Amino acid sequence: DLALASSGYAEPSLVFAAGAEIRLIDAGEAGRFIAESGDRAALIGREERASFDAALAAAGVRAEALDTLAGFNYSKGRWTTLTLYRRHP
Repeated sequence: DLALASSGYAEPSLVFAAGAEIRLIDAGEAGRFIAESGDRAALIGREERASFDAALAAAGVRAEALDTLAGFNYSKGRWTTLTLYRRHP
């Protein structure tokens, strides 16, 4: 089963859509989460990318972008960009 984490986006609708198994964590934790073994993915907000990349580099792993989504977060009243990553094989 795919394990999923999110950093930079923690709206209740995401938890509802992804199920209770999603982890809402900071970008550093998301990088370490991806570095662990298993089928894992992380949804990272544009503002969180530098911290995510630093955690990946510290763990000695790379991640690949699977898709990028942009949209308006109506509950925050602003545009947001999220990218879905997985550990590079």
